[in-house]
Amino acid sequence: KKLPLTVVSPNNHFVFTPLLASTAVGTLEFRCIQEPIRTVLGANGQFIQAKARSLDPNNKKIVCQSVHNDTFELEYDKLVIAVGVQTNVSRHSNG
Repeated sequence: KKLPLTVVSPNNHFVFTPLLASTAVGTLEFRCIQEPIRTVLGANGQFIQAKARSLDPNNKKIVCQSVHNDTFELEYDKLVIAVGVQTNVSRHSNG
């Protein structure tokens, strides 16, 4: 059974970071290593470009802030929190 899915993220695409270096030297175009979220979700998904700011697990709600700084609430049945990644390729330890 397909259930409706909502993804909240400040970014409207996924980036396959291991190939970022290839885009920097021209081996690949940047569009080859990114995928729009709407494409991944398909017809059963909804994408909201915003940041999740707080969680109310007792009432099953999250408070979000849109890219235009509007605040709104979303109700949920099941919640998956995926915090993403922050890449730092400029600092290496030679240990």
